[in-house]
Amino acid sequence: YVAVVGLPEPCENGNHAVVMSKFARDCRDKADTVFRNLEVSLGPDTSDLQLRFGMHSGQVTAGVLAGDKSRFQLFGDVVNTASRMESLGEKYKIQCSETTAEEIRKAGKGHWLTPRQDLVQAKGKGMMQTYWIEPSAFHRGNRVGSMTTRSTTSEHNMTVMYNQHDKKYVVSKKSERLIDWNTDVLVRLLKQVVLARPNNCTSSRTTPLNKAHQQHSNNNLLQQQSNQLPKLVSIGGTVLDEVKEIIEMPCFQKQNAASKNIPNADDITLDTKIYDQIRHFVTVVETCYRDNPFHNFEHASHVAMSMIKLLSPISSDQNQTATPSDRKRYEHVYGIDPLTHFACVFCALIHDIDHPGVPNQQLIQEDSPLALQYKKKAIAEQNSVDIAWNLFFCEKYKELRQTLCPTRKEMSRFRQLVVNSVMATDILDKDLRELRNARWDKAFPRRQANSTEVVEESPQMILNRKATIVIEHMIQASDVAHTMQHWHVYRKWNTRLFEEMHRAYQQGRSSSGKNP
Repeated sequence: YVAVVGLPEPCENGNHAVVMSKFARDCRDKADTVFRNLEVSLGPDTSDLQLRFGMHSGQVTAGVLAGDKSRFQLFGDVVNTASRMESLGEKYKIQCSETTAEEIRKAGKGHWLTPRQDLVQAKGKGMMQTYWIEPSAFHRGNRVGSMTTRSTTSEHNMTVMYNQHDKKYVVSKKSERLIDWNTDVLVRLLKQVVLARPNNCTSSRTTPLNKAHQQHSNNNLLQQQSNQLPKLVSIGGTVLDEVKEIIEMPCFQKQNAASKNIPNADDITLDTKIYDQIRHFVTVVETCYRDNPFHNFEHASHVAMSMIKLLSPISSDQNQTATPSDRKRYEHVYGIDPLTHFACVFCALIHDIDHPGVPNQQLIQEDSPLALQYKKKAIAEQNSVDIAWNLFFCEKYKELRQTLCPTRKEMSRFRQLVVNSVMATDILDKDLRELRNARWDKAFPRRQANSTEVVEESPQMILNRKATIVIEHMIQASDVAHTMQHWHVYRKWNTRLFEEMHRAYQQGRSSSGKNP
């Protein structure tokens, strides 16, 4: 975009460069606010978007050219030089030429200027000395002086604390936006779960948290669920022992939103108590993440966003109206239902809770108590599941659990999805990787099995097997999705991973013993 000051008539005070500098500053600050707010609706990394500005001063030719799309245009070398100032600048900075800098000095604003340390090579201009402009301003009642970089102190470095007086968790502003986004995502997915549940939707268009629902016949099952399910952690000795080759998906039922009184999930109104419990749960999860450069809450949110994108084709299929091809659609998505969707995003959110910032191999070398507890396999992953599951079963989230999984069977399946998915994020363990690859080959054989190898399975069992392994590979892909995204995102997360590895090396906790 191009903006110009002094056309068609010059400003009264003649300080065109000063006016344009303030305009660039205001555009930058407003855009920064918009990008931060968008992070709540669009997800992680949105606040990383930033503008850059370039300025030059001089004479131009201006006019409206005839044609199919007549518009006011500027021509001349000054326009080209201003474009070079922008393209050779840096994000969140305002760069100007020597000519513009001289105009700013004449206006008595030389303190706004900071010479760029290195000369820039401008196409058609050669080497040029340029300047960074930071106009002073009053912003929210505080004087803003000369700044050349975006302030991040209040954004990222606020210590997570628990305010004993107000009984609230205090987190950074960026974390607050990520918490809001994750909460909205889980609320939308929970509505889909409620909508898909047979005989659980009424014309009242509200979720059953009223008195009638509390007297539902499932109450006995819910009580058993609360008393017994947390003990699943120790059934097989460790979380890893609970991993199953096949997780049961719901059988095909020719029933969808078109046949219900509620046409879609947006028409469902969750009780505010459930919303508050989801937000509180996400907030506590954020506080359970350590201050690691890479394995942190923002990474978990990024994985959740990638998981949502991978699941979106399945979501769009499930939102279709009833047709004779319902069965084909069901088989096409391997029977993956809304509860599975919720579980996948839930797993992305909690999969690195309490991550120590070093690989599992280092914990084994250090004879960490966690390594002994989890038998030196998928140590960080098992620890994350245990912490998250114990948190999820706090009494504070009782209504959330009842709405998500009103029966023990549903809660058991939810638990199994959590275990399998989080364990799949350990991609460095050779033995576990080979087991997953073998299960993939079994679900999607590359060749026709020999007659001696044939094992008869029902169509539903085959579908369940495919769904199980596909879910595991989706969260694996989401966990490293930054390597397949925009170059800016790739560099950002690879830099953070390097910083985390280098920090471990400096602390003498590098499993390889080499400086990364």
